Amino acid sequence: MISPPEFSVGTVQSITRVAVSVRLDPQVLDWLRAEGLPLLVEKFKTNLRRRFGEAQQKRILEASLDRERLEAMAVNEYVDLYALVP
Repeated sequence: MISPPEFSVGTVQSITRVAVSVRLDPQVLDWLRAEGLPLLVEKFKTNLRRRFGEAQQKRILEASLDRERLEAMAVNEYVDLYALVP
């Protein structure tokens, strides 16, 4: 097991980054598309309901689930959709 680097106040140590590539089985990808994504969308909706009113939930969902609209939207516009309105 690799132990994490130890840092002291005022010192700088180099950390080696490691990237691991994993090829997903096509059956796993099919499952993610068919079953995993709908579950993720439902979880997203559940968490929106916990935080926002109906109108705001609708605006966030419409923007989030419409890929073309989302890609055309400026980041600040999308983030503004999540602003809590009293």
